[in-house]
Amino acid sequence: MPQISRPLRERPRFTLGPHLPVRLGFLRAPLTRLLDRALGLEGLNGVYERIPTHLDPHAFARCTLDGFGVAVRIDDQSLAHIPPTGPCIVAANHPHGGIDGVAMIEVLMRRRPDLRVMANYLLQNFIELDPIFIGVNPFGGRAAARANVKAVREALNWLRGGGLLLIFPGGEVSSLDLRSRAISDPAWDSGIGWLVEKSGAAVVPAFIDGRNSTLFQLAGLISPRLRTLLLVREMLNHVGTVINVSCSRAIEADTLKLLDERAAIAPYLQTS
Repeated sequence: MPQISRPLRERPRFTLGPHLPVRLGFLRAPLTRLLDRALGLEGLNGVYERIPTHLDPHAFARCTLDGFGVAVRIDDQSLAHIPPTGPCIVAANHPHGGIDGVAMIEVLMRRRPDLRVMANYLLQNFIELDPIFIGVNPFGGRAAARANVKAVREALNWLRGGGLLLIFPGGEVSSLDLRSRAISDPAWDSGIGWLVEKSGAAVVPAFIDGRNSTLFQLAGLISPRLRTLLLVREMLNHVGTVINVSCSRAIEADTLKLLDERAAIAPYLQTS
């Protein structure tokens, strides 16, 4: 079974301060406090600081959910659809943001400790989760492309070693699509089909029930970047809620390869 061996870094504090221009002078400090409060970073730090240090990823996920007052529910039959051993990809929708990753880590590690999570590299700022993260950069550009090639190779090696991999193929949080008048993931990335072909891994489609606020959806219609800025606030909005998760039966790689072409695998899984 693959092993987790990455060392923990020093726990950070989440703030926009280092990203604000130095030329703001004496205005920089009060503006930092204002933005950190408005965007929810102050609240996130409050939750993070109350969580004990040096926890393993599963314990950290449980404590984080407790800190946000979020409960995750999955029935035993649904969880049993995750194969107990062997290479497997869990492909999940992404309705909320960072809390989806934490919730799925808590759920999947009940079944298997050999988990890696392929998701937005920004989530690696939670140092307790860094040992199981394979970070990808969804923001584009040459540097992102190079980093993502490395991440895909790491994911493939993990699967070939018999590990469990969680991915969010939509790449972005579910948002309002005016054409369909529905809140949904973007089209899932075809890269999942490549991973299936190269690794021979079974795939378990997972569904996370829920959605973000109306404000978040409207902000996305103005600008995707504005929507992204609201993601931390959305985490805080889910305090006291229940997230329901369900997993479908595993689909073997040989079955998925029967589709007409590799590119057909992602849309097939998205609707499974």
